[in-house]
Amino acid sequence: GLNFSDIMIRQGFSNNHPKLPCIMGCEVAGVIDAIGEGVNDFDVGTRVIGICLNYQGWSSFVNLDANHVFPMPEKMTFEEGAAISMNYILAHLLLFKLGGIQEGDSILCHSAGGGV
Repeated sequence: GLNFSDIMIRQGFSNNHPKLPCIMGCEVAGVIDAIGEGVNDFDVGTRVIGICLNYQGWSSFVNLDANHVFPMPEKMTFEEGAAISMNYILAHLLLFKLGGIQEGDSILCHSAGGGV
């Protein structure tokens, strides 16, 4: 997927990016081709969504830490899977980790025109 962070990296506005030129892309979706030692939560052939912290997501194959891989629902397309990971994870972190929202709380979302 094309993410806001990809655009910022390409334009040179990010402090935390690989040296250009490079293979970009943070969000991926695909099928597991191989599994490393000690990984027990996934099987070869599983459809997954992942986050590439090394900005190599636009490669044909990527090597991801198992903590950055999530099962993808069967009805979801690969395009949908690659487009949601950063936005939904960021929203979850903002609401639950930083915001401390709990059951019964109310929130107001304004300026919600971007991905988050």
